[in-house]
Parts: sequence; C-alpha cells; structure tokens
Amino acid sequence: MFEPFIGARVGEIAAESIVEVFTLLEAMEVTSSRMACGRLAPEELAELETIVAHMDTLTADAEAWSQQNRHFHEFICSRAGTQLVAGLIAKVLDHWDRLHRHFLKEVL
Repeated sequence: MFEPFIGARVGEIAAESIVEVFTLLEAMEVTSSRMACGRLAPEELAELETIVAHMDTLTADAEAWSQQNRHFHEFICSRAGTQLVAGLIAKVLDHWDRLHRHFLKEVL
C-alpha cells in the first residue's frame, strides 16, 4: 500500500479477509468457468482434469498445492478469454497466499 507523504507500507492482514477472499474467488470462478465451458476443446478438458488430479496428490504440501491451484485458475481464465477476471483473480490469490501463510501455518 502506498500513502502520499508517508511512502510504501505493508497492508494489514485480517482473519476476516478469509471469507471475503473465498467470496470473491467464487464469484469470479463462476464467471470465468461459464465462459471456459463453451470454449474448452476435449484436449483442454483433459488437461484440466490432469491439473485437478495433480492437485489431489499435493494435499500434504500446502505451498505446492497453492501454486497448482493458481495454475488451475490461470488455465481456466486463459481458456475463457477473461483477462480482466484473470487479473482480479491473481490479486485475490496473492492476498490469499499472504492470509494462509500468516493464519493457517499451524493448520497446514
């Protein structure tokens, strides 16, 4: 975050943001998924299934799973042609990365 006459500072991390992050992701996923469904070729659908199957193997490694989850969202947005949504999802996932590293490190 940048404040005039003060400079850059790290934004606060609030646990309440977790619900907001998932609400935003849900809304954007619906939009991009709808668009992608009409455009996915059979081989792209197979690639999406491979991405999800790979995610299933990473449940013990939170960082690797998180990176594969990001790849999953990027793949769908790229096939949907929703560049604006892709940019917004990237920002929300960046925020999620900060949140889960701060609040969920003991859980993961």
